[in-house]
Amino acid sequence: MQIGIKTAAVVMAGIFLASLAPAFAAEDHPAHHPASAKPGAVRVPVTPAKEPGKVLGEHKVKTYSLRYVLLNRVERDAAMKGMEGMEMAGMSKSPDVTGHLIVFIKDASGKPVSAEVGFEITGPDKAVARTLTMGMNNGYGADVVMKARGSYAVRVKIKIPGKSPVVLEDSLVIAK
Repeated sequence: MQIGIKTAAVVMAGIFLASLAPAFAAEDHPAHHPASAKPGAVRVPVTPAKEPGKVLGEHKVKTYSLRYVLLNRVERDAAMKGMEGMEMAGMSKSPDVTGHLIVFIKDASGKPVSAEVGFEITGPDKAVARTLTMGMNNGYGADVVMKARGSYAVRVKIKIPGKSPVVLEDSLVIAK
């Protein structure tokens, strides 16, 4: 099979552009990846009164402050607008998703912390769901399914990288 030079050039250009897609995705959404945001980037603080979601609690673990927020499905969809079709940890394509659980982590000085976060959620039926999170607006969140009435026990594991990595473990109960 013989192809022309123009066809080969178009195919090569397409492959090159496709290889750049992940870089552009992170570039377009630095708020979703706090650790990869450009140094000196201006972040507009969100006033707590205007933040969507229900605050579930604020915990202190070691010298870190953890603030938990649960977005309902409508708030979750609004927060994810423009990210349709992207695949990331913490995002689910399931129609059963009822919301998005977020933890905001701050150090002793009140600065947001870059971390890897995982949730383990045990529902009222004792079924266990585990998920990693994605970074978003200085927090880490994941889609959750909480359809049944009752209590959901959430275990949280946070790994903060650095010269001396820190591991935090916390838990909370969400009543539906």
